[in-house]
Amino acid sequence: YEVLIFCSAIVLIDYFFGSKNNPVVSLVLCMWGFIKPIDVVVEVAGQMAGGLIGFPILSMICTKYGKEVGGPSVDPTSTPFNTALISEALSSSLLTTTIALLGMTAIGQYFWVKQPAIAVMIRLIVTRPFFGAPRPAMNPMLPTTSQVFANGTRPTDIYGPYVLSWVAATPGAALAAAL
Repeated sequence: YEVLIFCSAIVLIDYFFGSKNNPVVSLVLCMWGFIKPIDVVVEVAGQMAGGLIGFPILSMICTKYGKEVGGPSVDPTSTPFNTALISEALSSSLLTTTIALLGMTAIGQYFWVKQPAIAVMIRLIVTRPFFGAPRPAMNPMLPTTSQVFANGTRPTDIYGPYVLSWVAATPGAALAAAL
């Protein structure tokens, strides 16, 4: 049932709030010429603000029902850095390519077909170590905001939320844009 909840949440958030909730997607849209660089800055600031506001709310709801919430992370003791970096970049590229194929084609005209298909793809990428490392973020906002609340201050795990999520997203987005 978790897959159904996960996919339903993605579809409903996109339906009610719009689908621009990922800095990687904003970057790719800029590379493709759909938005201006200044729009990327504004969107990423909004995406981070949304994560910083939304994460504690989600955490409170989950805690009430006995569930713990956290963000995507890679264990640096069990996953080599280069494997994690390549995995994050290729996973981000696969996600944005999927969004392009489903969102910018005839399928994109049918929200209730496009969004569930994108949600299922996100779940597949997150739960399958396609590129060698488990649980890629593909959305740098998620591990960054979860680390902020996990520590009560700025992230202390630089390996996950910064290097892997933000740095790897750039070549991943560039690869998707080139495709």
